Amino acid sequence: MKILFLLSALFITSVSVSQNKKLDSLYQVLEKFTKQDTNRINTMIAICYYEHTSHPEKSKEMAEEILSISNDIHFIRGEGYGHRYIALYHWIKGNYAEGVKEGFKMLNVFERASNEIGMAKSYMVLGLLHEELRDFDQAKKYFLKALDINERKKLAYDIGYNLNSLGALHSSFLKYDEAEKYYLRSLEIRKKIADEEGMSQSYSNLAGVERERKNYTKALGYLQQTLIIGKKYNNKNRMAVAYMGMGKINGLIGKYDEGEHLLQQALAIAKQLNGKERIRAIYSELAALEEKRKNYKAALDFTKMQDEYEDSLFTEHRAEQIAELEVRYETEKKEQAIALLERDKKIETLWKNISVAGLFLVVFVSFAGSLFFRYRENKNRNLFNLQIDYLTEQNKEISIKYQQTITDVKGNNSEPQEQRLMKKVLVIVEKNIADPTFGVERMAEEMSMSRASLNRKLKEASRHSPSDFIRLVRLKRAASMIAGQVDSITQIGLAVGFNDHSYFSKSFRKQFGVSPSEYLSSIEKNEQQKYVEVPETFEVY
Repeated sequence: MKILFLLSALFITSVSVSQNKKLDSLYQVLEKFTKQDTNRINTMIAICYYEHTSHPEKSKEMAEEILSISNDIHFIRGEGYGHRYIALYHWIKGNYAEGVKEGFKMLNVFERASNEIGMAKSYMVLGLLHEELRDFDQAKKYFLKALDINERKKLAYDIGYNLNSLGALHSSFLKYDEAEKYYLRSLEIRKKIADEEGMSQSYSNLAGVERERKNYTKALGYLQQTLIIGKKYNNKNRMAVAYMGMGKINGLIGKYDEGEHLLQQALAIAKQLNGKERIRAIYSELAALEEKRKNYKAALDFTKMQDEYEDSLFTEHRAEQIAELEVRYETEKKEQAIALLERDKKIETLWKNISVAGLFLVVFVSFAGSLFFRYRENKNRNLFNLQIDYLTEQNKEISIKYQQTITDVKGNNSEPQEQRLMKKVLVIVEKNIADPTFGVERMAEEMSMSRASLNRKLKEASRHSPSDFIRLVRLKRAASMIAGQVDSITQIGLAVGFNDHSYFSKSFRKQFGVSPSEYLSSIEKNEQQKYVEVPETFEVY
């Protein structure tokens, strides 16, 4: 017997390690998907499936990231499942009002997308939460809605869960024969599709029915099956359920020490999960066990602990909050239905009008499309020349005005003040063009002017601020060097004071309408055509 037990334990350990490896592999895949896209979201959803009962805090944190990314990229599945796993986190923690709120958000996402499978999963979450809230009518309504969709879609996995949930409801009504029928139907489906985790749930619930019938040996057998599968998949929630059930039965048959030991194991796991409802239930069983063996002091202590969790779970405020959410959701659904009806009428009228001109539109679009592609080809071929011609024409007046200023560095005392200023500024910028740290402060120092004075006078002379003026001189020098193909684009950027290639490219595009590489490509393509060169002189406008 001991050898059989050891072999069984070894088997459970090995498959548990295998399960952990699967989860580890998912985390490794997640590390590769660093981009905020659907690949990362779907991997996190798979991780939450395994983690939400064993590590709820980790699952909730991941669900919040799923929701954040999905909202940004408008990924419906991610939005729905983000709300799902946050709702299940609150279900495990006993925060049922918050869970219902997330459940309705999940349902709303899938309803807007007309995603029936997502809607069915939403109904299941809402059913679970209402069951914990002791609102059995609402829970049954949601479970039946989910079952209807899943049977139409022939989703065996989900049907198994629906039937199990309906069995749990009938157990709550003390209708154990009907409950057993649902549980056995659920177990049969789950065995066919090898859904072991689902089977463990069915075994656990069948154990509850047999316990109420006082068939304790059969009940313990079901719970042992539950525990084996729970350990195999490291499902701590299921393990806690199995230990609690076994502890309760041992207390009922007078094996108090064994019962207390099993209940304490269940309590330790429940505290790891911080599941308030589970902790409250275990304290209740511990109190009952201590009372049976006439240890009234311990029974009283456990009862006090049970009451503390009871008070934190069920309050009048939370009941009102749930009712308010129900009313708000139903109202929102009616408003959406009215809006959709009005929209459909408008669309119907619109389509009638459009159909009259349909044939003409097709012909027109085909003709316009051919013209557009021809136009775009010509536009791309001439883009560079058009941009440079525009800049040259725009700056022509200032170019003529300051041509003498730029070519005659020495100048004379009869020069206008604006010319002397422009000449000096251009000389200083040219001298420091390769220095990326050269800026307005240095320019002002070398001009022997205050920054405010420089800004005012340079704007009067050129209509540019000092920083814009420096950048424009750098960019035009870069354009000239690229046109001459004196070096690589990266080296040219450095040569004119841009130590960040990305910023250089962005600034160049903003100034000329094309990137440096597009600029160079245009020059190469137009070698046999008219060549438009960026002037060596720097017209500023």
